[in-house]
Amino acid sequence: MIANSCAVRNFGAEVQATIPNESTIWIQQNKVSAVPFNVFRKWLTGSKEFGIYDYPEGFFSATAEKTKADGVFYEVPETYWKNKGTTKEIFLGSTTEGVTVKDDVLTYPVKDGRSLALKFWFGDKSKQHSFYSAYQICKGMGLRLPVIQESLDYCASGFPKDSKGSYSKDNRCPYSFWLATVNPDYRYHAWHFNGRGAWVGATDRHDERLKLVCVGAP
Repeated sequence: MIANSCAVRNFGAEVQATIPNESTIWIQQNKVSAVPFNVFRKWLTGSKEFGIYDYPEGFFSATAEKTKADGVFYEVPETYWKNKGTTKEIFLGSTTEGVTVKDDVLTYPVKDGRSLALKFWFGDKSKQHSFYSAYQICKGMGLRLPVIQESLDYCASGFPKDSKGSYSKDNRCPYSFWLATVNPDYRYHAWHFNGRGAWVGATDRHDERLKLVCVGAP
């Protein structure tokens, strides 16, 4: 259930104007089914929790309380950065061992009998979107925004890290796009994948515009 607070920003007109025409054709040509936001966590840990298919109530409010990272919708900066904002900052994120990428499909190795594959859909590279608009466009197509680890695995797997922890700038995603996660310590900020260094960071989700990437079932 989405909190009523998201309606006050009147994103409706933007969403209707920015849904790409090719999305309808893409859906017709690809059998799209909803993929839970927590599907990576379920694959990794064997968790028996139900699939999470929508954002929690209050997620789109910039003031609602949420101070504990949950690995899906809320991640604190210390999870991915050491000494952030200093000359000694190091990116701590890393790709998952054994993943492969082919024809926009990210495939994880079989783990204790569990398999996982995700197809990435890239929107019009000439357009940028607000966080809420990106969420609405993906949802309207039966897709969703990627979570942090999925984006790292798709974009950076197979590429080397430098001394600062960033992956090669010559990765699969040469631009920045929104992720399905916010910083619980500063709710105005949503996480995004940075294509210039293949790392993740947070930026203002109300005022900034980034590219659109969605994920779904292959």
